[in-house]
Amino acid sequence: MDDHILGKAVILLIPSPSVRPPLVPFAPQAPPAGKRAGTASERPSTGGAGAALEVRTRRLDELRESVAHAATPHEITLRGGELDGVVGASEAAGTNVVFVRYGADVLVEAGPTGGRFVLTLPLGPMGVGVHAVNQVRSSPFVLHTGRRTLMAPQPWDGALVVATEIGRLRDHLEALTGAPPDGDLEFRAGSAERPPLPSEYLDTACRSVAETLFRCADLPDAAARSLEQTLLSAALLSVPHSHTGLLASAPARVSTAHAETARAWLAENHGSAVTVPDVARAVGLSVRQLQWVVMERFGLTPTTLLRGIRLAEAHRRLTGEGGEVPETVAEAAHRSGFAHLGRFAQLYRSTYGESPHQSLVRVRGR
Repeated sequence: MDDHILGKAVILLIPSPSVRPPLVPFAPQAPPAGKRAGTASERPSTGGAGAALEVRTRRLDELRESVAHAATPHEITLRGGELDGVVGASEAAGTNVVFVRYGADVLVEAGPTGGRFVLTLPLGPMGVGVHAVNQVRSSPFVLHTGRRTLMAPQPWDGALVVATEIGRLRDHLEALTGAPPDGDLEFRAGSAERPPLPSEYLDTACRSVAETLFRCADLPDAAARSLEQTLLSAALLSVPHSHTGLLASAPARVSTAHAETARAWLAENHGSAVTVPDVARAVGLSVRQLQWVVMERFGLTPTTLLRGIRLAEAHRRLTGEGGEVPETVAEAAHRSGFAHLGRFAQLYRSTYGESPHQSLVRVRGR
């Protein structure tokens, strides 16, 4: 993920696929036997969770509409038990992330998604099929664009759903490869073609992004864009589709002079919230070409290169080398492109052997 996130607001590390983040914070556990959980149509405040929408309900229609609004139209048939549903939805730029848990035995029938990309990540074993529920899935899968998808989720496990327009994935694919895809972008369930990354990567990326969205209220635009790029990259690299071969092949080699151009562009724009696709477009490369050429020339990822440029600029300001001494550490950090002061202070100390405050106090004492 760090190859795609250059936004100055958030640094999010995706853990290894063997480490599963906790579930979204507002998903309650199954109630003890004999006890009822919650009340009908309860809508708690979302301030703590950071989700744009949070619903706790026993009404099937309310639950269905809450999910349909953020993901895709569908029908729900109650097959047993009493509905005790939870829905949480948030948005990363133009991509929605939804948590849903039914609390009862239900059958979900999603119609053809058409121009929408709808990915479902079961948080427990889920029955899935087209004409009938005839297989059990625990890994992410994409809903069919031209036919219905039947799903039978476990009552208390829940699922994450990622939904966006296929056009956004197509645009991101172009940024990754450096050329417009030839033909439609079609995701192919059951394809024998192996994508570059395993489904575990997609699972981990979805969980981590969801955890960030649901825990962090009022994320800046730069952070939301970065999170969306993580989701789009993970989907394109982990789910077989009509252009998987383009991503599986090595990027065309380019002159390392592009790396110097990229460094100069970052030095000029380090104070803004930029992403790797932004840099790639500015220097006329694909994302993968940019990653390769920067690593070949500097031995760094584009993110690490930018971080070094920002740290050097902050150090210049805090030590008075720029002539004008900032009033506060926060001022120096923000003007250099950092917004997370705690993370900035850690990076600064590990690089220069003292805290930003110590640098500022020393220069003021001259």
